[in-house]
Amino acid sequence: MKTSRLITLEQSIREMYPKKQDRVAFLADVEKIRERNHREYQRETAAKLRKSRIEVGLSQQQLAYRIHVPRTQVTRMESGRQNITLKTMERACHAMGRQLRVTIV
Repeated sequence: MKTSRLITLEQSIREMYPKKQDRVAFLADVEKIRERNHREYQRETAAKLRKSRIEVGLSQQQLAYRIHVPRTQVTRMESGRQNITLKTMERACHAMGRQLRVTIV
């Protein structure tokens, strides 16, 4: 009977990529994918925020006033150039009469 062994992720990567240069390249690729996914999430969130604001008939200035931030911050949030905290997103949704729903998959 073969016994199974538990190994760490680092050990697994070392076994898959014995050469250090291959491990470094693999981890760089993983980081690129993570960064791309993060940017995609930011763009989607920004688009949803902008769409909701337009649907309820608010200008960027009006939304900014309601959530107590400068209009330029709303512009950056809607363009995906600024990370939006959950607290800020919750305030924005509340100001638009919307609910924020967070799903962990």
